[in-house]
Amino acid sequence: MKKRKFPLTFSSISVRYKFSGALLLVIAFIIGTTGLVTYEHQKSILKEELRNRAEVYATQLANVGREALLTKQELTVYSMLQDFQKNSRIVYAMILDSDGKVYSHTTPEEKGKVLTGEVDRLAANAPALTFQKLTVKKVPVLEASVPILYTPKNLKIGVARVGLSEEPFWDAVDRQKLISLWIFFSFIVVGLIVSVALAKVLTKPIYTLAVAMQASAKGDLSKQMKVFYQDEIGKLTESFNQMVLSLREKTHMEKYLSYSTLKAIKKNRNVTVLKLGGERAYVTALFSDVRRFTNMSEKMIPEDIVELLNVYLNMQSKIIHQHGGAVDKFIGDQVMAIFEGEGSESNAVRAAVEIQRNCQMLNWARIRTDKKQMHLGIGINSGDVVMGNIGSEEQMDYTAIGDNINLASRLCSVALAD
Repeated sequence: MKKRKFPLTFSSISVRYKFSGALLLVIAFIIGTTGLVTYEHQKSILKEELRNRAEVYATQLANVGREALLTKQELTVYSMLQDFQKNSRIVYAMILDSDGKVYSHTTPEEKGKVLTGEVDRLAANAPALTFQKLTVKKVPVLEASVPILYTPKNLKIGVARVGLSEEPFWDAVDRQKLISLWIFFSFIVVGLIVSVALAKVLTKPIYTLAVAMQASAKGDLSKQMKVFYQDEIGKLTESFNQMVLSLREKTHMEKYLSYSTLKAIKKNRNVTVLKLGGERAYVTALFSDVRRFTNMSEKMIPEDIVELLNVYLNMQSKIIHQHGGAVDKFIGDQVMAIFEGEGSESNAVRAAVEIQRNCQMLNWARIRTDKKQMHLGIGINSGDVVMGNIGSEEQMDYTAIGDNINLASRLCSVALAD
């Protein structure tokens, strides 16, 4: 029979993977958030640095341009524009007069032109330092424009404009982004290794405990776990060990109870309080008794008597169970067995015949080794009896009583030995 396959759900995933996954998500969130904040902070710093450079260049050009516009001497402006041309970050630089005409430009061909574009209009009318973004020959540019003022009368006599390329800025931003991604994935890999290792360490005791529980469920109560931790896992391990000890005690106690008693306990396991009393049932009772046991025991030491008796009682018990009966109790050297259900009479008779046959074979084997032998008398009777809890509320026994039980016992006492 093939095992039924269940779909993979969150509840069916191993605790180890749940723990490592949760820890990895926390690490990813922390590193991702930190990386994003750091990236945005670095981006704002680079952006501010670009604006500061544009402002410095434009202010320097405005200071030189004021003297040039007033004195009509272009030498100092020309010299500065030559220096600007050597700077790869500066796309263009120019000075406009009060009419918007290009007074000086890093591109000589632009000199004398009147600029009337929207960007030019905004730069010419700006009352203070102004920044604008535009594209020049597919290059993103940040332009800073500074009005040139005649200080005594505070008259505007021109505008200094410097355009810086944003490509180095975006290259730096991209490098920072790449560094952040590398750091993120590096921490994710390290976090994955750490989370898996930590999950393995933390869940190993749980896994070992689960294996031990499976073994206990299959009836293996020989193992107990060592307690390595003092936390909740350690307490759980201690509880498991106590459970194993309790199950061992229960298993040992079951050997002192008859089959009918165990059957009654299982039948009433949902009942909180067992009550005295019983119910009528039709059964076949079998009694087996060792002949001349008293005389034999007087000539043997107690240890040898117990060992010899257990050999014969064990043989009878196995045969009774093989034929559907149950040993109700051992009364010294006597066995009381109950057969229930359809065909109980024939099952009891077959068991009795086989007990006698096995007893003869056992005696024959023991004679050859010069050991003591036992001879059994067996009595069988069928009829209605009362089966139930007999005794007191503090201590009771589940057994069968009635005239038919007593008759089987009397038949056993008068039966001939095998």
